[in-house]
Formats: sequence, structure tokens, C-alpha cells
Amino acid sequence: MGIQASGCITLDILGRANGIAFRDRKHRGTRQSCHCIESRDIGAYDTCLNGCKYCYANRDPHRAFENFRRHDPASPLLLGHVRPEDTVTQGVQRPFRRQA
Repeated sequence: MGIQASGCITLDILGRANGIAFRDRKHRGTRQSCHCIESRDIGAYDTCLNGCKYCYANRDPHRAFENFRRHDPASPLLLGHVRPEDTVTQGVQRPFRRQA
């Protein structure tokens, strides 16, 4: 059909948007036939106070405010604290930025 596989969040797109040069690295993508760079979501739903109208992450601005009040700057979590039944996994981080 002539459709080329691509991605909406690639190193090229991120680099051009931010004025950064990235190494040409192979990566898994986010799913089969997707060329988007792997990413990790570091947020949580209903936690941002910016109030953007079309944000997928905030379904309820009142809940976001309530969640914000539960934030503890001394905690490693965005909301609350690590509980005994929680599992914390350290993600593998690899640099993609090209060294000057």
C-alpha cells in the first residue's frame, strides 16, 4: 500500500523540537511496527493543577486539587508514600543525547 512505518515521538522529532542532537540508536519502540522512542510515564492521573482543557491526564480538576494536597515533597512518590505491599522497580535508563 506504500505506507511507511513511522512514529509520532521519535528522536528526530524530539531533537528538532528542543534543539538537541541525539545519537542514532536502535530501540524497541512502544509496540509492534511503531517507531516511537520508548518512554516512561512518570505522572499519575488527576494530579496536575495547570487545568489544560484538552489534557487526557486530568479527568476531574477538583480531584487534581485534592490529590495535590496529598503530595509530600519528602516522599519518592508523586502522591502518598511507599507502602509495604508496593513494589518499586528501578527502570533502566540509557542516554540518547549526542555528546558535544
